[in-house]
Amino acid sequence: MPGDVEPLADAEKIAAHWESLGMTVRINTDHAPVVFATGGPLQGLSFSTGPGLYGIGGTSACVPGNADQIRDEEYVG
Repeated sequence: MPGDVEPLADAEKIAAHWESLGMTVRINTDHAPVVFATGGPLQGLSFSTGPGLYGIGGTSACVPGNADQIRDEEYVG
């Protein structure tokens, strides 16, 4: 990874932020550190530190309705 990247330190920062939002968090350090979180309005989140690339993924809870219509009402007005 380029520069002064510290994957574990960055994973710990993400974990602390997600915990401050009330989420349940764990860090897996078996390989490159990965943060997993659940709770709040999300079913789950993950933050991966490698190899060579940071990434965030998430899954939201299901809600009734048409996703396109909800998005249009929310963001288009």
